[in-house]
Amino acid sequence: MTKLFEREASLMVCLRDERSHVKVEKPEIRPTEKLYQPAINVKNAKMDISQVSTMSNRRVSKELDELKKSSLDNFNVFLTQENLLFWKVIMKGPDGTPYAGYYWLLSVEFSSDFPFQPPNIRFITPIYHCNINDDGRICHEILQSKWTHQTSMRVVFQEILDLIRDPNPDYALSAVIGAQYKSNHLDYEKSIKNLNEKEAKKTISAIMKDYKLTEN
Repeated sequence: MTKLFEREASLMVCLRDERSHVKVEKPEIRPTEKLYQPAINVKNAKMDISQVSTMSNRRVSKELDELKKSSLDNFNVFLTQENLLFWKVIMKGPDGTPYAGYYWLLSVEFSSDFPFQPPNIRFITPIYHCNINDDGRICHEILQSKWTHQTSMRVVFQEILDLIRDPNPDYALSAVIGAQYKSNHLDYEKSIKNLNEKEAKKTISAIMKDYKLTEN
């Protein structure tokens, strides 16, 4: 029961923060210069951890090293080598969901307080999901009260994928989308597919070209 209350408290923080901002009809994601800096697939990136000085950079380097060792289903991580604290990530929609066959770009930004503070993760490509807002912000406890300095990025990505597969309409960032999920699931899936066709049809190659991502 205690864990349930902790989970609810964490998710309520998402809702409180979301509703504390002034709403605009169609918020726009404002791309930063970092999104267009050349980046290489982490699998082929060369890193010398011994040359990394700050705690945040050392931990990020360790996370990257772990991702290099084994594949990460549905995610391709790209490292901007001039800035270890900013990643670009391509997510493949999970099979068996309305998102299957489509691709999304996400940004991951680590603060100088990492790993004691969670990274800021956003969907750059718009996605229709009751727990992700129009600005790409994700409401998940792993990025709130459940975050610890030991949380790995592999776990974070897996939790995001699980959220895509299994939304939580009780803590929807959009009350309208949450209600739609509960009352008319077929209509909810139709809305997903409509936005997918509009925003997420680009191939991995096209996304890589647009955002200067390379394999080597």
